[in-house]
Amino acid sequence: MRFQGWKTAAAGVLFCSLGWGATNVVYGADRVGGWIALDDLPAVLATDDGEIVEDSGEVEESDANEDGSNGSVGFAGGISGDDFDALADETSALRAELAALREETAALKVDFETAKTKAEEEAAKKKDPNAPFNLRFSGRAVADVSTVSTSDEFNDFYGETSNAWRLRDVCLTMRGSGYGNLEYMFCLAVAEKVKIYDFYLRCNDTRYFGDVRIGQFHVESGIESMTILYDTPYAVVDENASIFRLSRRFGIGSTRHSSDERVRLFTGAFIPKSFNAEPYGTFDDNPGLVLNARLSGLPIYEEGEDGLIDELLHLGGSFYWVAPGADDSTQRFRTRGLAWSFSAPYFLDGTLSLADRSYSVSEIEAAWQRKGFATTADGFLKSVEDGGNAFGTTVGARWMLTPDCAWGYSKDMGRFSSPKIAEEARFVNTKDRVVGGNWGAWEVLGKWGWTEANDLREAAGATYGTVNRLTTGVNWYWNEKTMWTLNWERAFVDAQRGGEAIDSTVDSLILQAAVKF
Repeated sequence: MRFQGWKTAAAGVLFCSLGWGATNVVYGADRVGGWIALDDLPAVLATDDGEIVEDSGEVEESDANEDGSNGSVGFAGGISGDDFDALADETSALRAELAALREETAALKVDFETAKTKAEEEAAKKKDPNAPFNLRFSGRAVADVSTVSTSDEFNDFYGETSNAWRLRDVCLTMRGSGYGNLEYMFCLAVAEKVKIYDFYLRCNDTRYFGDVRIGQFHVESGIESMTILYDTPYAVVDENASIFRLSRRFGIGSTRHSSDERVRLFTGAFIPKSFNAEPYGTFDDNPGLVLNARLSGLPIYEEGEDGLIDELLHLGGSFYWVAPGADDSTQRFRTRGLAWSFSAPYFLDGTLSLADRSYSVSEIEAAWQRKGFATTADGFLKSVEDGGNAFGTTVGARWMLTPDCAWGYSKDMGRFSSPKIAEEARFVNTKDRVVGGNWGAWEVLGKWGWTEANDLREAAGATYGTVNRLTTGVNWYWNEKTMWTLNWERAFVDAQRGGEAIDSTVDSLILQAAVKF
């Protein structure tokens, strides 16, 4: 009996010891010598209803409940089954979004690599002195229909006028570059008869003379004249180019820019040689030499991240001097209205003899642009040696009503360039092959021009006097390549010829379409 009692007592002591040790394991009592701490093992948690939960996270102790029941061990901020479902849904959505972002990134990477490769190839061609010339074709077509309203007095003085439709300009251009820093251009007009416009070879970035051109190109005479020649912002005739036109001549010119390209200087010398038997738009008869210079600068030039001009201030001036080539050389002054078709008369018209005398033209120019609003101003003085003067000026403003659309600016040429039309505004989107998806870009404009050429009275049969013109209109851009223009002009003509005089008004309405390709 004693032996069996002793066994019973020993078993009780052993059972109590194991129970105490297990309790310390559950509570993480790592101070028990030789025992493995709770931090190194999964926690075994017992809930009040007897459910066993196993996890390796942090646990917290809870004191006995107020009713005396044993406390339970649980997670800090426990997670329910609904929480797991919501987390799974959110994870799936994030995975789908991540997959879409990966696809978009891959597509952008392909576009970037393609553009980068193309740019590197073009740069390599320009740097490689042995690279052949590349060739690009472009062109433009301009057509208009005009109607002119005149009084009987005007018709008696100038003759009858009529409405007209005209294919004003169709030209094809070939241009390219190669062999390091060489460029070339060949522009052919095919509207009324085949004529050569620009034809030159250009060598860029020479050490002492900047960009050098040799061939047939336009004499430079103001920002508005240069812009109309190359980009035709609207159908209004520039006063300077209208009253006297040197147009394109054969010569050599140098264009130099400052390091930031905000200052530009052009100098050139031209001779009467032309690739056409009758040079287009040239009213001088056998001038011997033309010296030309134009200086322009950008005191303010701020361009936004979207590529549009935030603000621009352009200032400049030009000068050219023309020497006679023979004793019978002449120069013709003439200007006509907005319609400027073969049916419209010249308001002022006369021919001066240049025997043993030269003439010069001085011009100042200014332009300011802020986003889609821009103003321009030009003023010129033409002085004939021992023969009097002619004056003229133009002041204009235009406002692009459609947001994120504005005219560009060419630092290379010192003039405004083609407008930038936002892709989301284009009426014809060639990229997405969509027509009529948007309303296009709309622009309103106004302009005043004044010309005085009273010194033409010395020429027999000349029509001399003063002309003021007010123009207003609206332009509709389908995209950056296609434009429709509707302009209305009222001209106030005060002229004299052979003892007759006229003081009358003329109204002109013109609808013009221009397409670049």
